[in-house]
Amino acid sequence: MVSNLLYAVGGSDGSVNYSNVYCYNGATWTEAASLPAARQFIALATLNGALYAMGGDDGSNATNVYRFDGSTWTEMAGLPAARTMLCAGALDGVFYAIGGFNGADRTNVYRCDGSSWVEMPGLPAPRTYSAASARAASDDAT
Repeated sequence: MVSNLLYAVGGSDGSVNYSNVYCYNGATWTEAASLPAARQFIALATLNGALYAMGGDDGSNATNVYRFDGSTWTEMAGLPAARTMLCAGALDGVFYAIGGFNGADRTNVYRCDGSSWVEMPGLPAPRTYSAASARAASDDAT
């Protein structure tokens, strides 16, 4: 289970890509199971108690999507198109891969229910190095 933990996944030091995964419980960082492949510019989303890592760069743009249940990474249905520098988020029981780069900045938005991807209406303008988050109605101040 990935709840109540903050995750730092993959990345680069400028010359080497990493597969390390670290989780933070509010007091200390510990190392978790590594990604199956080293990646930089990867996108993350959480959904139904699992962490999803998608796309990124492993020397070339990647389509891989991995699901982490708190102990093991499992490869899922890959992105419809390779992407790096994309963002991701989850909303209403599905997760999204948004924008990114593959030879050019992209506007594509893809939705996944965990087993298959569907292309959604694209962003109004291309985006890379962006971020995404869902805001629940319960986040409203009372």
